Amino acid sequence: MVNRHLVAGLGAILALTVMCCCELAEPEIHLIPEGYVGNVVIVLGASDGSPPEYEGGSRIYRVPANGILRTQFLTNHGWGSPRFFYLDQSSGARRKIAGPPVSTVDDTVENRNDPETGIHRPVSGAIGAPMGDSISSEAPCAVKFLQYFVGTKAALLDNDEWDPIDPYLEENPVPCEDRVGM
Repeated sequence: MVNRHLVAGLGAILALTVMCCCELAEPEIHLIPEGYVGNVVIVLGASDGSPPEYEGGSRIYRVPANGILRTQFLTNHGWGSPRFFYLDQSSGARRKIAGPPVSTVDDTVENRNDPETGIHRPVSGAIGAPMGDSISSEAPCAVKFLQYFVGTKAALLDNDEWDPIDPYLEENPVPCEDRVGM
């Protein structure tokens, strides 16, 4: 006979595991200036960044014309499906950017001739802060960020700047004492 307490305990562990691994992130809407092609960088937790803005329960990320947004939003933990739109600055009209984000694009004739604009190479991460003699992305002062490329597959394949966050932070640091949520 199976011990009821053992079964209940295993059930509770399974439920906690599912809840932890499958936490839902807040919905996100990324508004990108109409016609923008290039890298987008979103620096999270910057006290001098744009204050949190919501629309119908979704986080709003208003990407400026230079493609770099500093925001006070903290990391959005969990699973989610962000939505991406081109925003016409004068009318406020939104145009959905196609498909789910794509991590890799092969250099093929088909990809170079694909006219559809999409979101490519999405990355979320942290750039470490000094911690003793090493740099650690787990340090309490690490800069959290999101980045991706907006454009056609041909534009992505012709893009030389793979990792724009490093040069941006060298010129525009986010000092540890100026970060929210620290």
